[in-house]
Amino acid sequence: MSIDDSINAFRASISSNLLANDDFIDWGLINQQLNSTAAEATRLQRLIDNGPVTTAQLAAMLREVPSTYPLLLDLIAFSSSGTQVEKWGLPQSVRAETRRIDWVAGQLMHVGIDRLLERGATAHSLLRVAEVHKDSYRRRFRSAGRLDDRTRAIVLHALREASTGLPQPIRIDASALTDISLRRSLAYVLAIGNRPVAGIATVFQNQSGGRQQRDLSVFYPTLQERLETIGMSLILIADGQGLKEASERTLTAMFEGVRFPMTLSAAESGALVNAITEAASLERPKTVERAALDQIILNGLLSRLEVRAEDLPVSIDQARLTLAYFVESRRTLALKLGLNGASVAWANADWVERARGLRESFVAESALTLFAEILGVDELEQHASSAGLASTLQAPSTQPFASKLYVTAAGVALNESTASDIAQRSMESAPGSPVSFYLTSKPLGTDRLQSHRQAQIFLPTNIVVLSADGIEGMARQQRPLARLMDAVLTQSDLTKVSPYILNNATPFRMFYGREREAATVLQTITTNSVALLGSRRIGKTSLIRKIQAELGKGRFLPFFGDCQTVRTWADFADLAERHWNVKLPSDFRPGHLADMIDQLAAKGEGQVIIILDEIDQLLDWDQQHSVDSVPEAFFRACRSLSQEGSAHFVFSGERRIANRLWDPHSPHWNFCREVHLTQLDRDAATKLLVNPLQAMNIRINDIADFEDEVWLRTSGHPQIVQFLGDRLVRSLDDRTDRRNLELNVQDVVATTDTFEFAEHYLETYWGQATPYEKVVSRIIADGCNTSAEILAQLGDTPDQKGPEALFTALRMLQLYGIVEEREGQLCMRAAWFEAALAHFND
Repeated sequence: MSIDDSINAFRASISSNLLANDDFIDWGLINQQLNSTAAEATRLQRLIDNGPVTTAQLAAMLREVPSTYPLLLDLIAFSSSGTQVEKWGLPQSVRAETRRIDWVAGQLMHVGIDRLLERGATAHSLLRVAEVHKDSYRRRFRSAGRLDDRTRAIVLHALREASTGLPQPIRIDASALTDISLRRSLAYVLAIGNRPVAGIATVFQNQSGGRQQRDLSVFYPTLQERLETIGMSLILIADGQGLKEASERTLTAMFEGVRFPMTLSAAESGALVNAITEAASLERPKTVERAALDQIILNGLLSRLEVRAEDLPVSIDQARLTLAYFVESRRTLALKLGLNGASVAWANADWVERARGLRESFVAESALTLFAEILGVDELEQHASSAGLASTLQAPSTQPFASKLYVTAAGVALNESTASDIAQRSMESAPGSPVSFYLTSKPLGTDRLQSHRQAQIFLPTNIVVLSADGIEGMARQQRPLARLMDAVLTQSDLTKVSPYILNNATPFRMFYGREREAATVLQTITTNSVALLGSRRIGKTSLIRKIQAELGKGRFLPFFGDCQTVRTWADFADLAERHWNVKLPSDFRPGHLADMIDQLAAKGEGQVIIILDEIDQLLDWDQQHSVDSVPEAFFRACRSLSQEGSAHFVFSGERRIANRLWDPHSPHWNFCREVHLTQLDRDAATKLLVNPLQAMNIRINDIADFEDEVWLRTSGHPQIVQFLGDRLVRSLDDRTDRRNLELNVQDVVATTDTFEFAEHYLETYWGQATPYEKVVSRIIADGCNTSAEILAQLGDTPDQKGPEALFTALRMLQLYGIVEEREGQLCMRAAWFEAALAHFND
């Protein structure tokens, strides 16, 4: 089974919820406790019903039924431990304190017990809530304990099953592992005799984040490496929703680095038995001998396609074990183990052999065909060019590639004029592609590498030289693209390779988050129209394109119109005729919209959906012109068509449409459902920055700290996140040694602590904010957190415009994602705003 297949099977078996229904709240225990105090609850209810509660009534109840006292302590969330109670001057019990009951009742009234026992309250309900609070202290131990119990039961069962098929029984024995630091990282150490053969670690994650992903992709693979040095395998039982949300890159690193990863259900279904059996059966050669044998195997595979057990200078049994271990310890290589471990060979032996043939005798047609096959391209059309044999391929669906890839093959070294010719042809055949490949017989020498990079600066696209050795390197990899990406990073002008989109709609491969907003639109559009409101560069067009694609999959007829250059009704008619293939009168007026909808409806089955992106200019025109004294006739017609169900509309815009929708005197009032687009949530923003970097083989050190700093300095604004990503990639361009490129939190700080970034940050967040809105945002950034404080700060200055203007400004600043209201207080949602302003104040 390939790694991709293993990951898919792993994802399919992940538990969406690791908790039992009573792990969070043990209702059985709570009901038992409530039943045991039913008499006291009845007396407490009588006190409530005779309210309002007084000190005298409370004291009378305590004298009559002293056992109600612990219930009163529960209601005010006092711990039942004597030390905690006595700290506040209250006794642990009133049975022996009858003379102090009046004082105790007074103390309880002083802390507000009467506010809980108001007339109309239900004692049983109050006590149930108090019991839930008490139960919360047991929750962590209960849920963790049950998972531990379940895991232990699975392990013990698997050990019994595995031992039946082994020459010697395998058992849990932590003392067999003398390395204390390794022992602390494992839940169980499995041993045969006195020899540790495997360690079992468990990781249960209900959410995914930087630290969690780092554990999976770095900590556990590193733990496996350390265990391997003493002849042990790592069995990792990993489960929970956090694993389901883990990135493909993270799970790939885990599967490549950990010998036996599995979920709880997989472990229960036999995977753990198989893993224990296999780990116990691998008799490791001695360390020094193993290293020598590994080198013999590697040299053999580099010179031929297969190494057999009899080729090794050890016994056949030991040779087979050595071959098996070689395969398992090199998971990034595409290797396959022969029957009974008798041999190891390249999984893609045909590719490897053909690549080696190119090294001996380079044939352009063969090179192109092989390269296309490795990339998974089935159809290949080749044509001659002045630079050699060329083809335009479907590009890999990962960063930084575009949709098409221009590839040239020739047996001669690349020169300046050939590179220029290929770059020009790449622009024509694969527009938008940041890279083109030149396949040739000999690799680019290290003496030419720096000059080649410098030459890329003056070309419209990068030309990456890939030799026959480079093609063979791809053929030998489990993931050929990883080797290809190494060549791209090593040779390219990285400013061209950056996968981040700064000025256009984000393509689907770079689209993260917005699930809630998209779902709201798709749920609403069947019965109503929608207005997407947000500042510039927040991702309105990207989301609209995504929604258009989703609508196209259902029983809808979506028609998209980019209204950035649509200023008049006539402009709109021209757009509809050009893009939607309808015929409209030359003197188009809003009244003709109904006829246009009829023409569109005739094109297929389903609800007509008109999607108008960046509608503000057309709305402005519509507001200033009328038909037969009817103002805003265009959008009145849209509203009428939407209400009668002939068509529904999705509008997107910024200030103009927002103000019209918020104006109760406008025809837009209550026309559409508003969907506000502000920043991405943290998970989506992190993926938008990190996933493209990792796809380019750029390693991130201390990823949790890295992600924290990115979030602090962007607050999830998608355009600022991409701007930061682009600048981080550009910062790598200055590095001479491009092997194993890395980024860390210091790179984020260095990139953002610049005037350029601060200026971009403020320009992006403020967008089309008015001078007054900018003043208000500065005041909030300085610490004013109520409208009254802002008005007082403005005082008698020219910026003072009164409460109504302030209300409108705050509403717009909230739409822009600059400020937000928390618990009645205004605060900055754009957390780095004050720091950005400091670059201009100094």
